[in-house]
Amino acid sequence: MSTQPDKDSKFSISGKDGIRDGQIIKVDPNDGKYKVTGLFPVSIEAHQIKNYNIIALDSEPMDTLLNKGTNFDLKIENNHFIADLTKNPINTDSSLTAGQLRALSVKNESNTYLKRSGINMHWSPNFQSTGREYRTSSHITKPSYESVETGRYLTTLVKEGKVPGYPEITLKTSYEFYAGIPYFVYSSEVLIEKEIELYLLRNDEMTLDSIFTQIIYPDPKQGVLTKPLFKPSTFKELKNNPIKHDAPWFSFFNPELQLGYGCIRLEYNNTNLKGTPSPLYIPHTKITAVNSDGGRYWNRRLIHEKNTTVPSGSRYYEKNAYFILKDRSDPEVAIEGLLKRINNPLKVIYH
Repeated sequence: MSTQPDKDSKFSISGKDGIRDGQIIKVDPNDGKYKVTGLFPVSIEAHQIKNYNIIALDSEPMDTLLNKGTNFDLKIENNHFIADLTKNPINTDSSLTAGQLRALSVKNESNTYLKRSGINMHWSPNFQSTGREYRTSSHITKPSYESVETGRYLTTLVKEGKVPGYPEITLKTSYEFYAGIPYFVYSSEVLIEKEIELYLLRNDEMTLDSIFTQIIYPDPKQGVLTKPLFKPSTFKELKNNPIKHDAPWFSFFNPELQLGYGCIRLEYNNTNLKGTPSPLYIPHTKITAVNSDGGRYWNRRLIHEKNTTVPSGSRYYEKNAYFILKDRSDPEVAIEGLLKRINNPLKVIYH
């Protein structure tokens, strides 16, 4: 393009299945012209090819996101769920900020509400040093960088900064919410800028009240396993043979509700700034029972309850898709289908 567009410019795609409005994500100069990155809704079968023309036209959107709120204090809705990222009013810790998932309303027959009483549902990564307070990404009160981009198909929330009491650590977090799909994407990075001793370091943590009754996960030797979430024998087995820290996916599930909530791990990289491994101690995926009220949560333990020296330049990165499962078929089949779609994205050729 030779005329400079902006993110409010209107573009659509036109094809045999009609005209569909798009969302402009980025505009970059390119040899005197402008390179525009956009997002357009397309429905296509496996191995199918469709052709579209891009036209400078505003048209009716499909499967739009509904964003309610300002800045990070948002509720984001698509046709599968409502994600609540507002500041949690029942949390007495006033230092916890908006912009972390505190509840998820699932659009199913019973409009199920996923939450964790008294705290946020999601606030990882989190960590602790002996003699210091436990801290999470929700404690980034004064970000060094922050960005909220709301749109009809994609809304992103990005934060970067430090938490009180840990000047050695910089956190980066990013949420991506899309219209029309039953998952959102979250990525985080923990960067150690000055050597520190950590007793605990975790990412990929979700904590929930007692709505789910099973856990489903792949074991490298035994295949896909299903275990009850409310039997002591499960936790004894998982203590002896924990879920791998790099397990590709797992899900909580309730067969009566035909409802699942789980994680597909898209990227996982603990390489430091010099290209060598960052310290880990007994890395694994842990399922924890909150015995006082029946809550259950999962998390990936990177440093597991042992004082561990973490040098400057150490880095821990994750990128995960958190999905809602409402499929009436076998949950394993449904998850494998979602895996195939995520790992084989649409290929776009522009000419």
